Amino acid sequence: MNVQIEIGTHCNIRCFYFVGRDMPQRYMSMETFNSILKRLPAERNRVSLQGEGEPTTHPHFWDMVSMLKELGAIPYTITNASVIDPQRAAREFPRIGVSL
Repeated sequence: MNVQIEIGTHCNIRCFYFVGRDMPQRYMSMETFNSILKRLPAERNRVSLQGEGEPTTHPHFWDMVSMLKELGAIPYTITNASVIDPQRAAREFPRIGVSL
């Protein structure tokens, strides 16, 4: 199963096509994230951390990735790649999407 969790609306770049620019710029709380994880089916899911913003700017982004891996999920993200550490991303994700 593919699961998409929208972890925030904050973005660090002002793209003309960014639909979230008029939304309140905020991040999902860890409490909400934990609640979602508890409801995931007990199968090996591919879980995408994304949103109307840049997911890697979330202050707990890497914690979320670790939590997914601990559950046996396959983490995925779509990023503008402006702030992500490429070496860490290569270690943590089998694949990522890059939106330019």
